Amino acid sequence: MRAFPWSSPVPADVELHFRRGGHPGQGLRRKVGLRFYQALLFVLLQAALFTGLQRLCLFLLDWDHLRLNRIEVIPEQSQVKDKVKKAASHFRSASLLALDTSPLASELETLPWIKEARIRKVFPSTLRIEVMVRRPMAVLDRGALFLVDEEGVLLEQAEEGAPSRWPLLSDRGEFQEDYQAKIALGRSCLSGLPAELRARIERIDLSDVGCVSLKLRDDPAEIILGTDGFAVKLNIYNRQAAHWAAFFGRLKTVDLRIADRAYVRLAAGAARPHPAAGRGEVM
Repeated sequence: MRAFPWSSPVPADVELHFRRGGHPGQGLRRKVGLRFYQALLFVLLQAALFTGLQRLCLFLLDWDHLRLNRIEVIPEQSQVKDKVKKAASHFRSASLLALDTSPLASELETLPWIKEARIRKVFPSTLRIEVMVRRPMAVLDRGALFLVDEEGVLLEQAEEGAPSRWPLLSDRGEFQEDYQAKIALGRSCLSGLPAELRARIERIDLSDVGCVSLKLRDDPAEIILGTDGFAVKLNIYNRQAAHWAAFFGRLKTVDLRIADRAYVRLAAGAARPHPAAGRGEVM
């Protein structure tokens, strides 16, 4: 082999060979070959691993400690607690690992009182069911009486003639038309009232989808309110009703739909103590 100084160019006729810790022309990578018994051992180890995992899964699925034996319903005082437990009882003794809770949640949400159901597995053996219960808004008169929530869902049939702490929603057509619009109008009226005023409402007439009229429990007059400003108009009526009755006589209807005006109609046979009482309009 000929040596050349670093500063000298390498002649074109000189053949160079590169080495890397071995013989000339040796590659940079080595191929590692597996013998037959090594490959067989690798396959057998994989088979043993998967077989062990399969047996472990089957054992856990069949293990009594992972079987459903307790059902919790939240909130505890819910009126649907018994119905929820009854529906969930069909899954008792099922493995909590394999249990699919979505069919149960769908089934529970078909119950009238339940708006939403959330189900959580609590290992080793408990199913925790949290329900959002619908709240009654009123009693709805559809020929028969039903408790109804703010979305118009019928919750259960109400007892005829029994006193109710909820107002009665009525419609001359028994809510065969414009049901959701009328429910929304009734909801708008009730949600805007303070609790003490809402408790005084006996009936809300929704026969006209463009107008609310109502009657208070302790007052015979029909109060016509329109579609907005319910609390303000009722407060005006409460302040002025006694004065109007003394001025005009016994009132049958009071129309408050126009701002700063009240139109009154007297009950049949009502006395008119004031000479100007026939006018029927007050400011």
